[in-house]
Amino acid sequence: MEGRAIQDIRIKPKRPAPSTMDGTTLRIFDPGIGGRHIIWSDPLNQDYSRQIGRAESKGIVQIGDDWRGLKARWRFTEITADSFHWIGEERSSNSALGKSLTIILPAEPMLAWAVL
Repeated sequence: MEGRAIQDIRIKPKRPAPSTMDGTTLRIFDPGIGGRHIIWSDPLNQDYSRQIGRAESKGIVQIGDDWRGLKARWRFTEITADSFHWIGEERSSNSALGKSLTIILPAEPMLAWAVL
């Protein structure tokens, strides 16, 4: 794929209960839209999401739909070499952005990372 795609896998090996965010992300750059097509998959929980991601200010914004038909916006801010601030928001297709979940995720070693 000549460096046009990135895939990562997020797994937290030590956990007391099944994770709700383990999975893989495929990001494919599309020069026609000036952003990336993003596919998130958590096979354990059957959670799937398609988004379009773009750089915004000093962060990244991803907008799309999840497997439940909800509109989602994920924002990655305060990005450093070893951490970032993640804000996930969702809403039904006929309402304003509502439920918001904010998580600050410290850096964790990726178990797999590939430039395709």
